[in-house]
Amino acid sequence: MAASPSGVSRLLDLAPELRNHVYRMAVIHDQSIVVSTHGYNVPPLLSENAFETELFDYNIELHHKFIRHLKDLGLQKEKINASPKTISWMPHWPNMIHWLELYHRYDVDDKLNAIPNAQAAGRHPYPVTIGALFEIVDTTSSLLPWVLVRLLVLPSRAVLISIDPKWADDH
Repeated sequence: MAASPSGVSRLLDLAPELRNHVYRMAVIHDQSIVVSTHGYNVPPLLSENAFETELFDYNIELHHKFIRHLKDLGLQKEKINASPKTISWMPHWPNMIHWLELYHRYDVDDKLNAIPNAQAAGRHPYPVTIGALFEIVDTTSSLLPWVLVRLLVLPSRAVLISIDPKWADDH
């Protein structure tokens, strides 16, 4: 829309509904905004976009930092569609324990569910065992400190190792 001869945009003359539609067409992305270690672009209408943080080998730290950044900006995660997107499922026990600890502290609310949906079942190699770890944390986090919850989840590592020996590595 061209500016009027007076230099004032005629966009402001439109009805608010039409003006908002124009704004959305101009700034809302059709796809999720990927958050990687290289950064992300923040469009003006944050709350109407979906964000995906890249998740490698159960490392939830990038997502955790992104959620903290949203909070620092005064934004509420509940009002922003942000979720981790798994890129690789390589076994990594220290990352898994860190994710469970953050989940226990309510620093992240994203978890892997015990009963996978049809789409996730083909992608995640350990859905029931990993889901059970999150269920243990769910049922005990308000009752027990992390030190004790960690002791409850440690035996599950043996199950994961029996499925894939790479879970024994402490890299």
